Amino acid sequence: MWLIALKGKHKMNTKPYDYFKAMTDAYIALPKTPEAVKAMLEKTKKVVDEETANVKKVITVCNKSATGNASVNEIQDATDLAKDLLVTARFAAVMAIPGTVFVLPVLSKFADEYNFEFVPKSVKKEFAI
Repeated sequence: MWLIALKGKHKMNTKPYDYFKAMTDAYIALPKTPEAVKAMLEKTKKVVDEETANVKKVITVCNKSATGNASVNEIQDATDLAKDLLVTARFAAVMAIPGTVFVLPVLSKFADEYNFEFVPKSVKKEFAI
């Protein structure tokens, strides 16, 4: 439904083949050996650790600002981190839907096409997306 609303406002530059190629590339990248699975899980752990550290930073700055001890720069940095955390929360909520992992490449292409941040920065950095 939302795609129909967006279609009239934005001319798509991506061809259907591009979505198909994104999905086939993603399936080829799935780990096939125990070592590859272990490497993927280690990357996932790094993403979780990075997001956990970001949450701790935001909470620390919120506590400091409640007492009036946070600087303007700290508050701005915490605001930026909070925006990134909302992207992460949205991504996690979408990933919780069964079968989403199979359409993730298409969703990512749509997000890129419409200039919408869908994949968190930490995931892009760790998995080189």
